[in-house]
Amino acid sequence: MDLISIIIPNYNRGDIVAETVQNMLDQDYSNKEVIVVDDGSTDNSIEVLKVFGNQITVLRQKNQGPGAARNLGLSVANGKYIQFMDSDDIASKNKLSCQVSILEKEKSDGAYSPWGKFEIRGKEITLDGPILQSDKLTTAQMKTALLNGWSIVLQMFLFKRSVLDRVGPLRTDINYLEDIDYFIRILMHGASFSFTDEALTIYRNNSENKLSNEEGRFEEVRIAQAKYFDRYIGLLKERPTKHSRYALRRLRHLCAKIYYDLDEREDLLRSYTHFWALRETFPSRSSIYVSEKVTQWRSGYRLRVRGARDSHLFFPSQLTKQQEALIFDLGFNTIHSK
Repeated sequence: MDLISIIIPNYNRGDIVAETVQNMLDQDYSNKEVIVVDDGSTDNSIEVLKVFGNQITVLRQKNQGPGAARNLGLSVANGKYIQFMDSDDIASKNKLSCQVSILEKEKSDGAYSPWGKFEIRGKEITLDGPILQSDKLTTAQMKTALLNGWSIVLQMFLFKRSVLDRVGPLRTDINYLEDIDYFIRILMHGASFSFTDEALTIYRNNSENKLSNEEGRFEEVRIAQAKYFDRYIGLLKERPTKHSRYALRRLRHLCAKIYYDLDEREDLLRSYTHFWALRETFPSRSSIYVSEKVTQWRSGYRLRVRGARDSHLFFPSQLTKQQEALIFDLGFNTIHSK
């Protein structure tokens, strides 16, 4: 049984990080190490983590963001496999074992499973929306799906360390989209993925300090998007695929929206070489406005017809009996749905 290294970045989640750590220790895959990287917390996180003693490894660094924290964890990880876990999320106890099994069976570089957004209140858990990624996308589909309303959370995956070594470290110059940036680089380095619906990742939707929260961070988020798209365009040019032409057309639209939102920061945008090179081909501001209205209409249509705004690429579905059993196995006694 090969070793799995579980890397958990933490920042000021002393109230809930112990739940995530215990959940990983309770995984039914026995050969694992849990590495928690505290990213300069100012709360009681370190005191909370001391309770686990030598069951886990705790590393501390000044506050540098999730990319730097995951990189530090990777630098000391010994496992053949890597599980990234946010410090507020949990997973079914069979996640690691199921994903190792399918990954090894299909000789792939990683495995993924369904996930859902949940609110957790003690022993009660509420599903906020549908279960996402109830079926698989091909690796080729993922490359363009990321430009069409689909996204990932790293927690849903288990990776082979070998593919991550080929890709290199996560970005540390952005604290938003750094995980998506990392994932697209993994894809562009030729990684292959397997899918199993036997496990479930629970993304906690009601915790504080979520770095993905965009509220009040408009300019920071747009700048991070510009940096991400700049890298994405560069990768498409460096490693072209049959989908590159479509992806570049879509990127022109997305980059144009950022350009118009940040038109007072032209000096900064000029520094993103690949991004700036597309500027002459950007659609007009009015075209972007119309396109956004169409996107909003489609989202509303999906809500009216399917009861969910999520893209069909997520294969949104109702919670299954099997998934309910996995949740109850985690110690919850009541499952609600919004």
